[in-house]
Amino acid sequence: MDLPKFKEPPLPDPWIPADEEVKRIISAAGNSGDMGSSSRNKVIVELLFFGGIRIGELISINLEDIRSTGIRIRSEKGEAERIIGLPTEVMNEIREYIEYYRYNSDPAALFTTRRGGRMSYHYVRNILGRIGARAGVPRFHAHAARHRCATALLRGIFGQKPLDIRMVQIHLGHRSLRTTERYTHITQEEVAEQVRERLTQFFQFDEKVIQMHESLHAPHGGAARI
Repeated sequence: MDLPKFKEPPLPDPWIPADEEVKRIISAAGNSGDMGSSSRNKVIVELLFFGGIRIGELISINLEDIRSTGIRIRSEKGEAERIIGLPTEVMNEIREYIEYYRYNSDPAALFTTRRGGRMSYHYVRNILGRIGARAGVPRFHAHAARHRCATALLRGIFGQKPLDIRMVQIHLGHRSLRTTERYTHITQEEVAEQVRERLTQFFQFDEKVIQMHESLHAPHGGAARI
């Protein structure tokens, strides 16, 4: 007798750092001891949060990839190359790191070690682990920053309108729009609240229209008849 097959439950939403946690992580990265490590680590963390890039893409960045307002990214998953736009402050910090603190142990790589040349995947993971622990956010990892970047752009941040999902797809380097859709992370409660707000606005507008209509058609010198 064959046992019935049940649909597998959906995977839980991934952990996404909250605003306060992001601030603590960036602050911890910028206070990593000596000036060189602090400059480098802050740039690394900001590229993860604002660029939404993977560790493999981060360590593949070369000096020649730096642009005036962003960075050229080579995908680690066979996707097309892309340019990620970055805030002016982050670009200035990247240039400062290159000019004053970057080791020249690899002539091409952006992120280098003192003697080992280009940074490795595990080297960056260890850095992020120490930063997360120092910030009091021990579960911080690179992919959480990628989810944070995508979700922030899709929802809108600091009063800005949400970015079109197609643009977010290009920013993240996804080959398929379906992959980008996984980063929306909209809960049932959020949907219910958004719908409630929209319907409330509709009925408030509808009530104003009714009142205006009654006022225009009310007999002169008296109130509108009900």
